[in-house]
Amino acid sequence: MQTNIKKIGLLGIAIVIGIALNSFTIIKTKTPVKKAENTVILTDWDEYNKVHDYVRTNISDVLRASGKVNMGNNKMSSMSRCPSGYNESFAQKTDSVKADRVLYGKINYYKGCSANYICDFKVCVNTGMAEVKTKDMKEFVSVKEWLDQKEKPTTATVVKG
Repeated sequence: MQTNIKKIGLLGIAIVIGIALNSFTIIKTKTPVKKAENTVILTDWDEYNKVHDYVRTNISDVLRASGKVNMGNNKMSSMSRCPSGYNESFAQKTDSVKADRVLYGKINYYKGCSANYICDFKVCVNTGMAEVKTKDMKEFVSVKEWLDQKEKPTTATVVKG
């Protein structure tokens, strides 16, 4: 009789432990889910990074390489806790930045902690659109057209004599 009571008691304890452990849920990370054949749904963060990389590649890197947007010496002359260089920011919240939407934002050039406004941008990754304008312009134009309108930075010539 005592053996049966011990077995029933152990079975009861095992059931209680099983129920308690089963109530915990395992947190699953978001991974791309296949919707249909050859179609992948991206998470909000993946989508944001895709659009951000598009803006960086098609606007910021082009501005940097052109040398026509003169923001002074681009070399870092001192250590700073603030980032330096071109910075892209979207007007929309992170979760609404999608590759199939027309998105707006602005590009600033940071030298230390101070920001210098460069331009506003309008992009759509799926259509391949990347356009910019400054505050004095009425309409957006292509990056190449905008750069053609900019004057090349002048270099000062020092004459000794």
